[in-house]
Amino acid sequence: MIKNITKKTILANGCRTCDNFLSRGIGLMFAKRITPTVLVFGSESTASIHTYFVRHYLDVVFLNEDCEVVDLVQGLSPNNVYSPKKKARFVVELPEGAIAKSKTEVGDFVNVSA
Repeated sequence: MIKNITKKTILANGCRTCDNFLSRGIGLMFAKRITPTVLVFGSESTASIHTYFVRHYLDVVFLNEDCEVVDLVQGLSPNNVYSPKKKARFVVELPEGAIAKSKTEVGDFVNVSA
């Protein structure tokens, strides 16, 4: 479950975790539907993402080591690249609309558990 603990709202009921180079690189490419996905990096980094070969618009939440939202993007279109404004350790890829529905904002804390 991916939960905004600041607002006590749910971003997703389940998720898959990508914690190695290959799984992070593939992410949601070629997926027929969006499964909420958490990309886990070894340490905070620029954590840029791409949506090449992703068929759907995404909401993306970038979290630092403390799971605080440091950046977010709503409706990231296919065939795009995005670099967060601040370094992140976790990148949460969600179906479009999840950020607005959960009222998630920069500064909120998110609990990510598979």
